[in-house]
Amino acid sequence: MWPVAPTRRGVSLLVSVAILAALWVLLGQRDIGFFVALLAASLAVAVLFALAVVRRPQATISLDTPTPAVGTPQTVRATVRFRRLAATAITAQWAARAGLIETPVDPHPGGATPTAAPRSDERRHRTTTVTASVVFTHHSRGPAVLRLVALRVEDPLGLVRRRIKLGAAAEVLVVPRLLEVTDFTAVPNVTVSERDDAYGAGPAQHGAPGSDTREYRRGDTPRQIHWKHSARQCELVVRLPERDLGSVADVRLETDPAAYASAEEFEHAVSVAATAGVAQLGEGNPVRLHLGARTPERFSSVAALMRALALVRLYSAGRAGARD
Repeated sequence: MWPVAPTRRGVSLLVSVAILAALWVLLGQRDIGFFVALLAASLAVAVLFALAVVRRPQATISLDTPTPAVGTPQTVRATVRFRRLAATAITAQWAARAGLIETPVDPHPGGATPTAAPRSDERRHRTTTVTASVVFTHHSRGPAVLRLVALRVEDPLGLVRRRIKLGAAAEVLVVPRLLEVTDFTAVPNVTVSERDDAYGAGPAQHGAPGSDTREYRRGDTPRQIHWKHSARQCELVVRLPERDLGSVADVRLETDPAAYASAEEFEHAVSVAATAGVAQLGEGNPVRLHLGARTPERFSSVAALMRALALVRLYSAGRAGARD
């Protein structure tokens, strides 16, 4: 792709110049020659303007969320700061999994979004800050990169278009879609079970059933000694750390390709597992996620659970790893 190319209007003008030049050569009319020179000069000025209209562009991208869900629209905004000579038409070119998307950018002062009051050097060099936005809808889980690949600018007459490459990019992690209650149906490849679990004290710390103390052991500090109980029992006993008895939810997701008839069926199973896990976390229950034969991982936050499920992939028992 050429960095500078004529627009449709510019192509029409080029054709007109060629025709008039041929007539000038055939007829030898001086007036036609002047007209040809004027049109050619207009094209030359348009090319020079396009080459100098935007200089030193600097672009940054901001996201409404770094972890969008599958099928949920995500708004992406770019702030572009550059030096320009005059107002002109500007189009932003975005790239994602879906391909190339173009969105218009308003170059006029009313559409500009300055980040701060312009300084004297900014006014002298006519520095401009504009914003462009686009809405992406992701259709698959996993990491994705959103790029603002280029700006397309036109001269005020609309004869020449210039493409200015940019390197602004933002990484996102597309997480599974959570199902509505009406769409939630149990699937055989996802199971959820709950059991009591104890936190804060291991088995070696437990005393007698129903007791919050145990006998003194070598290495215990004086602060741990329960002096009143020690006086009553005529032996040293120490306090046990408080235990928080709660419930842990085991969410099992089958990742063997033989268990699914299609990729869509596996994606639905991932959404079911995510919905069930989020529901358990909402009730205050930690989630232990089992992915096939892998060692289970325990999660206490929705964000961590969704990040793990965003990366899960189908794999056979003979293959190592469940994530790409």
